[in-house]
Amino acid sequence: MKKAFKPQASSARSFGGTGFGGGFGASGFGVSSSPLSWIGEPPDLSNISDPNVGVAFKNLTKKDSTTKAKALEELQQYVSAPDQQIEDAVLEAWVKLYPRLSIDSARRVRQLAHNVLGQIAVK
Repeated sequence: MKKAFKPQASSARSFGGTGFGGGFGASGFGVSSSPLSWIGEPPDLSNISDPNVGVAFKNLTKKDSTTKAKALEELQQYVSAPDQQIEDAVLEAWVKLYPRLSIDSARRVRQLAHNVLGQIAVK
């Protein structure tokens, strides 16, 4: 008499996972990317009225730290102008980009990002 083969439960099924990505760290509430993730949606720059500020924000999404530093210097000049009112679109773009800039590998980029944030807070 042969014994019937009884399949063993896989560790994923016994853990309660539901296929790919259903293991550790997954939640049932949907997937949201961290603001620190490299893969995130870029900010909407179409509502920014000043084209130079839009170009500066576009340059902040580049990888090169020198490009980011120059863009932050331009933003610093824009924000620090005494008669300049900061638009909501600029604030929305800044909120999306600041988390990555604040932990950038280049010290100068981090420093300028914090300076721009401080000048925004003063206004």
